[in-house]
Amino acid sequence: MRVHGLLLPRHAGGREDRRHDGKIAVAESNLRWCSDGFEIACANAEKVRVAFALDCCDREAIGHVATTEGVKGEDVRDLMVTAVERRFGAACLIRSNGSQTTAPATSRRKRASSQRTSAFCR
Repeated sequence: MRVHGLLLPRHAGGREDRRHDGKIAVAESNLRWCSDGFEIACANAEKVRVAFALDCCDREAIGHVATTEGVKGEDVRDLMVTAVERRFGAACLIRSNGSQTTAPATSRRKRASSQRTSAFCR
């Protein structure tokens, strides 16, 4: 993450006296992402719930998850993995307890998520 400039600045204490102006747009891609969700009521009384990640520069949708159940934490984690892989490549490495490893569980989670979504979209 340090190599790609994705770490947040260290907090040195104190509090900045700056107002949030409500603007989240940035000048370049991959400087800031945001996420949100919505639901769609279907004719059969079910609800489709969607969560998505956007690039704050051009508002490009980087990834999404959809479910007829509630969006769970695992769904959001899958969304984050998908967004990072789409932006920085599937060969991304993750850090776990200080050691750098490839994560087969990440690939399995992504495949399972894709199967859930594609089964829903048929």
